[in-house]
Amino acid sequence: IDVNISLLIIPVTRNSPWEHLFGISFERSIRYHRWVARMAIICVSTHAITWWVRWWVAGTWVQNAVLNTGDFATFDFTIPFVTLAWLLSLVMLVTTFEFFRRRYFETFFFTHHLFIAFFLFGNIHSWEQWKYLGVGLAFYLLDRMMRSYRSSVPTRVVDFSVEPARATRLELWQESFSHRPGQYAFLNIPQLSATEGHPFSISSIPGRSTFTFHIKNMLDTQWTGRLYEL
Repeated sequence: IDVNISLLIIPVTRNSPWEHLFGISFERSIRYHRWVARMAIICVSTHAITWWVRWWVAGTWVQNAVLNTGDFATFDFTIPFVTLAWLLSLVMLVTTFEFFRRRYFETFFFTHHLFIAFFLFGNIHSWEQWKYLGVGLAFYLLDRMMRSYRSSVPTRVVDFSVEPARATRLELWQESFSHRPGQYAFLNIPQLSATEGHPFSISSIPGRSTFTFHIKNMLDTQWTGRLYEL
């Protein structure tokens, strides 16, 4: 289980050796993250349910799984932590369903950050887990710092207009910005939300001094709708 969980982070690290070693882009590596995550949840669920069944048969489920006052509490106080970690993993799994990702992206995005608590509680239960997580976490934290630095570079709005078919055209300028065909970028507009950032494909060709997005209004109450009404 520890090895499986440790592999969760590597595919979702944007700036990591993964792409260079295996020639797999970040967008394509997401599928491996999904596979590993599902396998990890299956393993954790099997581990938890097996113990629950054993305690239920023995008549000590409430004491061990809920109250933590049973025989296991004498030498393992971490049962409530791993139970909470398991429940958090199920919440993250449910919000990855397409219904949430397409209609309630914010719910999907923010609940996915429960992985921090998941790893913390998991490490409390399994003290050796940090050895497996160390390398992946180091790459992930380095990636987050690099992305934070890039997002702090001032960006200027060159043009902002409404296009036919309820779409918004946004043209931006940022010093030293470059991109390749087919790439996308996360947009954060403080007038809409200080914390939300959404991915959109770059619609302009590379090599220009500015870069452009064409963003369709998916629903008036969503982020794209609020952008359209600005």
